[in-house]
Amino acid sequence: MKNKFLLLLLMTLCLVVISNAQNKVTITGNIKNDGSETIELNVDRFYVGTSLDVVKSPVSNGTFSINYKLDKIRIAELVYKNQSQELFLEPGDDLHVDVNSGAFDSTIAFSGKAAGNNNLLARFNHKFQSDYDTAALKNRMLTTNVDEYEISLYESRKKQTEFIKTYAAQFPVTEAFKKYMENRIRFYYLGNLYSYPIIRGNSDKSVLTVGQLPNVMIEKVDDNMANNEDALLCNTYRNFLVYYIIYTTSADNGFNKFKDFSVSMDRKCTVAKDHLKGANYVFYLAKFMYDFCESVLPSMDKKWFGELKLIDKSNEYVKIVQSKCGEKFNQKDPISLRTEKNIPASEYAFKMHDMKGKEVGLSDFKGKTVYIDFWASWCGPCRQQMPFSKELHHKLTDKQKKNIIFLYISIDGTEDAWKKAAEQMGMEGVLTISPGNWDSEVVKHFGISSIPRYMIMDKNGNIVDKDAKRPSSPDILSDLIKYSEQ
Repeated sequence: MKNKFLLLLLMTLCLVVISNAQNKVTITGNIKNDGSETIELNVDRFYVGTSLDVVKSPVSNGTFSINYKLDKIRIAELVYKNQSQELFLEPGDDLHVDVNSGAFDSTIAFSGKAAGNNNLLARFNHKFQSDYDTAALKNRMLTTNVDEYEISLYESRKKQTEFIKTYAAQFPVTEAFKKYMENRIRFYYLGNLYSYPIIRGNSDKSVLTVGQLPNVMIEKVDDNMANNEDALLCNTYRNFLVYYIIYTTSADNGFNKFKDFSVSMDRKCTVAKDHLKGANYVFYLAKFMYDFCESVLPSMDKKWFGELKLIDKSNEYVKIVQSKCGEKFNQKDPISLRTEKNIPASEYAFKMHDMKGKEVGLSDFKGKTVYIDFWASWCGPCRQQMPFSKELHHKLTDKQKKNIIFLYISIDGTEDAWKKAAEQMGMEGVLTISPGNWDSEVVKHFGISSIPRYMIMDKNGNIVDKDAKRPSSPDILSDLIKYSEQ
């Protein structure tokens, strides 16, 4: 029995040693004309802020050695005397570097297990460094029309793809590296395409709308692409993810710019919640908060930080955002900007009328629970929610229907468009209009910056939820019943 125990212990120790060896990455090197005391390996595991793992190694007589425990495939940076080299590393890799101190990117050469991947990566980066020049890309966005710009992106993508196919045959590269480069090149194209209307729109504050990309350019892009967890390794994919959500939010808002940055952040995070999942949603929310928490209301920061704490199982992103934004979480909104929970309907004296031209006011529904839907015929996401709204209405009992009102307030510019859309969709409930699009009285009174937007008014005439759940939410029915029974 004792011998069996010792054998089991020995086997366990061997497995631990093997596992550690498989996870370890070793990087050694020779640097000609060395004049520096240290070299570092920087590994970004979270892609948010400056949360890097930094491993330093002394350089002695031109040689160095770095060991790093790698949990999965990572992109790292070898940094020496303000020069850097991107590395593609897989668990268990060993890599030897030969380089001239004064010409890091043009003289670097690799040997060892990971040599094929990194020799090709170094050549790719050197060959196409102008394609990834952000200043040059931005200038191209601002000075060319969308068709010319898309053609230039397509040509760059084509050249990059051909380069990889040609040289992959010369270097012993891994399948994981091929997939990484495929994603990197693909989302170089898509990320820079989606950023085009956003960057152009933000460059001129006098323009109140964001340009719309031709549908033919983006018709094959969907949420499956936005939830490719493996592609998070690529910075081009992360750039695409950010602009995909911004563009989708703009589309939901009729391509109108938001007047308030806090509202803008809230809508983008809500859209991200609707379209993203898993690690991609965690990354997006953490990055968005880290980058913009100082620019929005404390209440908005606290709202979305609470969401981040719910979805970040590792708690690592929570720590990173807390370190940057923690002080905002202890602050309060300015008194003039606070949103109180219970707002009397009588405070919102705006005009709207029903299909027959009769004036309607929120005070008309006192004694009922009212689910208010702000929409327009030109709003695609509004129309997508209408079947869910009808289904929600049909789930109510006859008794509940007497106590719960579905009030639809259109902000269309013309009555014809409103009535035509309502008829097409077979809308049920109280149908009203406060015309004028974004100059609508109801928009100004409620400070609405995007639609669809939903609110709940209780039986006492108080707006008790200024940002109610959508009809497609599985929880909205219970919310309405709860208020109707109070």
